[in-house]
Amino acid sequence: MARTASIEEIKSAYHRALIKHHPDKNTTKQVAIHITTIKEAYEVLSTPALRSLYDKKLLQTTATAGW
Repeated sequence: MARTASIEEIKSAYHRALIKHHPDKNTTKQVAIHITTIKEAYEVLSTPALRSLYDKKLLQTTATAGW
């Protein structure tokens, strides 16, 4: 997903990920972890203040890593 993704794009990706990792469609033992991670990511990316903090941390990380 692009850093500039709109809220509609984020919501669409969130729903696709939930369907892909839904326990009725995915029988791996890691499903609960995937669902939790997807929900946490959606919360951060769909909340402007949290997304801003995430972007700042990402920029700091990439700057220190030399990317």
